[in-house]
Amino acid sequence: LQSTQGEIKTLNSGATLTYQILPVLKFITNAGLSNVEGESFRPFPISSMDPATSASNRGSAVFFETSQNSVSVEPFFSSTINVLRGKVDFVIGGSYQSQISGSKSISSSGYTSDALLKSMQLATYTSGANFSLEYKYSALFARATYNYGGKVLANLSFRRDGSSRFGPGYQFGNFGSIGLAYIFTKETFFERKVPGLSFGKLRFSYGTSGHDGIGDYRYREFYQPAWELSNGTYRGTRP
Repeated sequence: LQSTQGEIKTLNSGATLTYQILPVLKFITNAGLSNVEGESFRPFPISSMDPATSASNRGSAVFFETSQNSVSVEPFFSSTINVLRGKVDFVIGGSYQSQISGSKSISSSGYTSDALLKSMQLATYTSGANFSLEYKYSALFARATYNYGGKVLANLSFRRDGSSRFGPGYQFGNFGSIGLAYIFTKETFFERKVPGLSFGKLRFSYGTSGHDGIGDYRYREFYQPAWELSNGTYRGTRP
C-alpha cells in the first residue's frame, strides 16, 4: 500500500486603519499578511512491491516541504469636496506587495525494512532538490471622480506600476484612463415621457491597462546564448 501523508498550516491576517485628518480629508491603510507552510511524506514500502522479487526489493521515500509568505500594504488619502453644484472624490496613494515562496524535496532509497522509511539517516542513498521564487509589486495611483447631481459622472485616473516579473528596463509602466457618463433617466422630462424605463446611461471611456500575470522569471526564457563564427571556429555556446 502506497499513501501520502501531509500537513498544511495557514495563517491569514488583515487590518484597516482610518484616520480623519480634516473634515474633508482622511488617511486609510489596508495591510495583509499570510503564511502557508506544508510538509508531506510519501513512502514506497517493500510490502507494496511484487513479492516475486522481494529478495532484491528496497524501500524508498520522498520528503517534501513548501512555504509561502506574502505581505501587502496599500496606504492612500481620500477626500471629497463640493465643486460647481456637484462633488469631487479624490484618491491618491500607493501599493506594495511582496511574496516569497519555495520548496525542497529529499528522496531517499535503499531501505531494507519498512519500519525505517521515515528516517533519512538510515537510507543507503539520498538526493535533494530545492527552488525559491520572489515576487515584488509596487504602484502609485491617483483618481478623481466628479458627480454632478447624480446625472453626469466624469472620472480621471493615472497609475504607475512596477513588477519584478519583467526584465530590467521593462519593470515599470504608466497607465491612465478617462471616462464620461450621463444617466439620462435622471432627467425630469424623461421620467414623464418614458415612465416604464427605470434606468438608462450613456458611457464613454478611454484608457490603457496592463497586467503581470506571466509567472515569475518568465522573461528569462527569451534570452538566447550568444555565439559567433571566426576563422571557422565557434566561440561561446551555439544556440
